[in-house]
Amino acid sequence: MTRRPSSTPEETQAPLPAAEGRPARVFLTAEWRWLAMLNYEADPAVLAPLVPPGTEPDAWRGTTYLSMVGFLF
Repeated sequence: MTRRPSSTPEETQAPLPAAEGRPARVFLTAEWRWLAMLNYEADPAVLAPLVPPGTEPDAWRGTTYLSMVGFLF
């Protein structure tokens, strides 16, 4: 498996618009490394009591997924 190079700081630094009399500034610079996304099909009735009040599990193409994301930031 070939590891894809991460974004360079220049690619991730989107300057914020300049306020009157001030130059534009960079809000956040970061690199994401070793990103892993694990997605599992899940029963929405099992997930419903675990989500914040007033929300409900979402479905994509009729299937609800539970995702775990791990990364170095």
